[in-house]
Amino acid sequence: RSDELTALEEQMRAEYLERLTGTEQEVLFEESVRIGEQEYFIGHTKEYVKTAVLTDQDLTNKILTVKIKNLLNTEIVVVSLPIFIILKLVLWIAILYLIAKIFFEHAVKKITINGG
Repeated sequence: RSDELTALEEQMRAEYLERLTGTEQEVLFEESVRIGEQEYFIGHTKEYVKTAVLTDQDLTNKILTVKIKNLLNTEIVVVSLPIFIILKLVLWIAILYLIAKIFFEHAVKKITINGG
C-alpha cells in the first residue's frame, strides 16, 4: 500500500511540474550547483518547486520572473531568464568595465605626471 501511494505521489508531482511548462513564475535563486557536466543556479518558486537555470551570473538572493521550460529530472524544472534580465546584466558589466577603464587611465596619467 505504501508503494502504491509513493508511486501515485510521484505521478501527481510529475503531472503538476509538466503543467507548469510554459508558465512564468517568480523564483528566489539561492546557489550554484553542478548537475552532470553543467553548472546551474538553483532556486525555488513560491510553491517551493525546485528550479534550475544555466547561467554564469551570480543570482544569489535574487527574485526573478522566469519561464518554465522543461523538466530536468523528477524534482527540478529548467527555467529561462527573460532577455531583458540578460541585457541588464550585460549593461551593468559594460558600465563597470568603463568605470574601471577610466579609473585606470586616470591613475596612469597621475603616475606619469608625478614621475612615478
